[in-house]
Amino acid sequence: MVVYLIAPLLGKGHHVYCDNWYTSLRLFLYLLEKQTLACGTIRVGRGIPEQLQLVQLDKGASSVVTEKL
Repeated sequence: MVVYLIAPLLGKGHHVYCDNWYTSLRLFLYLLEKQTLACGTIRVGRGIPEQLQLVQLDKGASSVVTEKL
């Protein structure tokens, strides 16, 4: 769904923001291949990177994972 909606914007340097319904590692890797950056909240059990699964956060806290391009 996300790819269909933003297809005209791919490869033009845009940055996509998603809520946890649409955020997935698979989507973000695809967007990265298309020179489109992305960020978003994640749901437990949705292919969360291992380094985030080990993080115990307090209510209202956040964690960030980045990758050098």
